[in-house]
Amino acid sequence: MSRKNTAATSQEMIAPSLVRRWLGPVAIVVLAMAVYAGSLDNGFVNWDDTEYILTNSDLHDASLRKHFVEKTEVMGNYHPLTMWSLALSHKQAWNERMKTLDASVFHTTDLVLHMLSALLAYVLFMRHGARSWVCFITTALFAVHPVHVESVAWASERKDVLHGFFYLAALVCYTGHVRSKHPWWWVSTLLLFVAALLSKATAVSLVPVLFLIDWYSHRPFNWRVLVEKLPLIALAIWAGLKAIDAQHAFESVQDLDMYPLWQRALFACYGLWMYVLKFFVPFGLSAFFGYPPAGEAPDLLYWVAMCAVVLMAALVVRFRKHRELVFGTGFFLITVALVLQLLPVGGAVLAERYTYIPYLGLAFAVMSVCWKVSEERKAARNALLVLSTAFVLVMAAIAHERTKVWKDGVALWEDAIAKDDGAPKSMNNYGVALTNAGRHQEALEVFDRALMLKFDYGDAFYNRGLAHFNLGQYEAAIADYTSAIRYRPELAEAWHNRAGTYYTLGRPALALPDALKAKDLGYPVDPKFIEVLQQQTSATQTGAP
Repeated sequence: MSRKNTAATSQEMIAPSLVRRWLGPVAIVVLAMAVYAGSLDNGFVNWDDTEYILTNSDLHDASLRKHFVEKTEVMGNYHPLTMWSLALSHKQAWNERMKTLDASVFHTTDLVLHMLSALLAYVLFMRHGARSWVCFITTALFAVHPVHVESVAWASERKDVLHGFFYLAALVCYTGHVRSKHPWWWVSTLLLFVAALLSKATAVSLVPVLFLIDWYSHRPFNWRVLVEKLPLIALAIWAGLKAIDAQHAFESVQDLDMYPLWQRALFACYGLWMYVLKFFVPFGLSAFFGYPPAGEAPDLLYWVAMCAVVLMAALVVRFRKHRELVFGTGFFLITVALVLQLLPVGGAVLAERYTYIPYLGLAFAVMSVCWKVSEERKAARNALLVLSTAFVLVMAAIAHERTKVWKDGVALWEDAIAKDDGAPKSMNNYGVALTNAGRHQEALEVFDRALMLKFDYGDAFYNRGLAHFNLGQYEAAIADYTSAIRYRPELAEAWHNRAGTYYTLGRPALALPDALKAKDLGYPVDPKFIEVLQQQTSATQTGAP
């Protein structure tokens, strides 16, 4: 055969190979775009978007100094790279003439980061020698699973998709390091790990995942393998301590006496079991899953979850010789362990956004086992291909519908209350969303329900006061602000708004101390307002006209 014919034959062989190699990733990107296309028209929601984006004056400054030196902690989180990326989006989305923000800029950026992460996940599993079908289904589920809608369609959850991108890029580079030993791969891993840590502190889980990759790659464990990871271990410890300090400063960490250790262990089992269950059947999806009331015995469901976790552990041990199962399960457990609420942070016993990276490991474990079981029989393998593809398409359809829930605050909290109308926080947030939409009378009824669930809920009293004020019911507003101050004396907004309401009713002598108290608590009270109150109070006391 001539050299010319040999070259032509080689090109004919390479072309189909390239098509097969890239057909999967292209299909995943197209499917993800179809799922999330509707979310690009969504607005903002009153669930961190207000504090992170809408009222955050720091985002008007997109300089590195602002977010990496001057204001590194926001809302109880240390994630300067995330805040800088939000500032860049803010700069692009801000309409100076209209003084408005284009939410689609934030949503588009989040979707692009999510699709890039999906491509990185595909490359990662391909590099580890996984079957093309396993890579495709695993990555497709990552891209379109309904539980991930919260991470992608929520504007202020930029930290999830941003840290996910750097996290997976670091794993890809580390795989290159294991293969080639070229120093560039290790340096890239280190730099990308730093970027992931500066995006979200839970990226510390990457260090034990690297040891897991060593085991899966049959890399012998020795001092060299350990020493090369010491810089990453040091960075993980530093980032973990920064995150804990930020959470404590924001008072996000709950009192450990509120739930004893045994009960927190139940919460961890419940969260773990629910994450596994929702992977297969994404039921009851919601923006908020509250803790059970403190002091009450846990429901039977929590004990059932603990038994289920023990059973799952036994199954993994039973099939421990299946290397892919152990790797995928280990990846899932390592990356989800930090958010299982053994240290209660925030008000939620579980959250869908916590599965963003962990579901990759779970999907890989499940799909690898399915392939192994069906590999010997052609009929079983064909059935598996059909069923898994159908499963992905069903998940995509559910996710597409789920994106509509994140359209605005009213839609989000209506959905959350439909799933659980016994969570005071969800009820309060729904009332705030109604207030923002100008539906003040409806908001009053919702705040009443929130206070029936939690009689000492200072935030609900404050928000109900706002609704009363907007309806011109000033005396009722003052009563609610007073109750808010009783239960949350550090709530500066309540002091300020009560001062404003007193002023509206012509009572400057009562308004002045409230305004001064709000100022002492850090509220940016207008100096001219205090000056007017002082003048009017003085005039009233001296009897001047």
